[in-house]
This record gives sequence, structure tokens and C-alpha cells, in this order.
Amino acid sequence: STMKLKSVLCALAIAATVPLFADQTSSNICGWMKVTSNLRNTIIGVPWVAVNGENDAAVKVAKLVKTDNLTQGDKLYLYDAANNTWFAWTLGETGWAADTTVTIDKAVVGTPAEDQALPRGQALILERQNVTAPFYLFGQYTTSAVAPQTVQAGTAEAPVMMLLANPMPAAFDLNSGKITNAGEADTIVVPQNDGAQTIYSLKNGKWGYYKKVTIEKFGLTMTQNQWCEAEPLPMGTGFWYVSRGGAATIAW
Repeated sequence: STMKLKSVLCALAIAATVPLFADQTSSNICGWMKVTSNLRNTIIGVPWVAVNGENDAAVKVAKLVKTDNLTQGDKLYLYDAANNTWFAWTLGETGWAADTTVTIDKAVVGTPAEDQALPRGQALILERQNVTAPFYLFGQYTTSAVAPQTVQAGTAEAPVMMLLANPMPAAFDLNSGKITNAGEADTIVVPQNDGAQTIYSLKNGKWGYYKKVTIEKFGLTMTQNQWCEAEPLPMGTGFWYVSRGGAATIAW
């Protein structure tokens, strides 16, 4: 199976996530989160911490994504921006098996899903064959703050990309001051439906984008670009942060 980075950027979108239920076990509250998406490729966030772990414990890939309602052959993809490395797993009879033959522009590292962990704020890509049913994320609920994410600085010639997802049960405002040290040439890519994407850039310290609008002036109909500030991203929304110079820190 081959999956190009371009198709990942153009085809991904994430559905809003809502809590399904929480069970009280000893002193831990374990939660399942229901994710509804009709897309073949969905960016999924990490809203939980490891069960029976510390409050900041990262969740193992094998535990985070439940196999209920999934199909054998479905895949998970993880991008490690620090090392410019992709990881991939395929769902088999006994769970998530590491891939070593998948090509995503670069070689994939065959790390067992039981060994690879993600902290809240980072994200995975779930590729499904059957998109008619929801899927579920599992972990331990915590009230502790999410550790800020720092994006490695790239350059115009060699941008650095990081896949992130809002782990909080609320919308995330790009212009709330929670993104610091961003570069003027950095962009935030938010996947939309049908392969579309919104690309936000900085202007006067605010994240936004230009959109084409039609106006009437001097009796003529004209089209011009209008600057629009970014609207808050819905709960659970995933995005790519593309650094072309900034070493941005995102404080969820």
C-alpha cells in the first residue's frame, strides 16, 4: 500500500468528538470517546492519558484506538516531525501490527503499537475502509493541564510539519494568544471535507486567510481578496502546523 504525503494533506478531516461514557475504577476514571466521521482518512486527537499512569503519561497507540467498529486492514499513521519519520500500523486479527513495507514518501519505521506512545496534543491519522460507523478512543480521564507543544523550526527551503489535534473539550482559538513564537512565513493547514483545506497565515500578529469576495463598485461587479481572521477550531479538530522559520509553542 502506498500513501503519499500530498494525499494526506489534501484528504484529511476530523469529526468532532464527544464523550461516550466514563467508568469509575478504583481512583481512576477511564473514558471512551466516540468519534464520528464519514471520511476515509480522519485526524484523531489524544484526549486521554495512559490508564494507571501518571497524569501526564502518554497513551500507547495500541490502547488509544479501540478496534470496535473497525475493519481488518484499516491503518494508523503517525508522523514524527522531530525525526522526519512516519510510523504505520495495520489492524489484524490480534490488533495493530507494525508496517514496514508501506511507503509515505519515506521509509516507515516498524515499531510495535504497544511501544509507541503519544501525549495529548499530538495526533494520528486513521484510514478506514468502512466509514459508516463511529470509532472510539480509550484512556484515563485527567484534569491536569496539557503540556505545550513546540514545533521544530524549519526554513523556507525545508519546512517542518507537525501533526497536532486539540485535546480539550472546547474550541481552540488560534488568535487567543496561545500560539507564541510563530514565524511570519509559518502556516496552519486545517483539513476540510472533500479534500479541501484552509491555510491560515499570519498578518499583523493574527492568524487568518484571504478569500475571494464579489463586490459592486462604480456599477461594476468585481472580485477581490478579503482578509478574514481565523475562526476558533472545533473541539478535536486536527491540523498541520508548517514551520518556515518559527519555533512556535502551542499552549492548549
